[in-house]
Amino acid sequence: MSMTLDDGPVHALVPATMTWVEADSGFWVGNADGAFGGSVDRIGRVYRALDPQGAHRGDFRRLSDAQRCLETFFAHPAAHGARRAPGSGTIGRPGTALAVS
Repeated sequence: MSMTLDDGPVHALVPATMTWVEADSGFWVGNADGAFGGSVDRIGRVYRALDPQGAHRGDFRRLSDAQRCLETFFAHPAAHGARRAPGSGTIGRPGTALAVS
């Protein structure tokens, strides 16, 4: 048996650029180019990060850490497979690609 190693370039995820709005007291929502990027809910002394599908992505001590978690998650190509296209009401891939370098 033989093994071949791929010497191709290694790509790192670049966190998506999101705009964060405090929609309600202690509840923030992320927007990336018109697409819902997830939410952060302050629960007691922690900030709970929920991805665009509502899955729990972690609890954090700082709001900025919870937001960064979702920005990084959102930048991953697999995060876009089942996301609703903005304004379409249908499941599909977004119209714009996020930067991966």
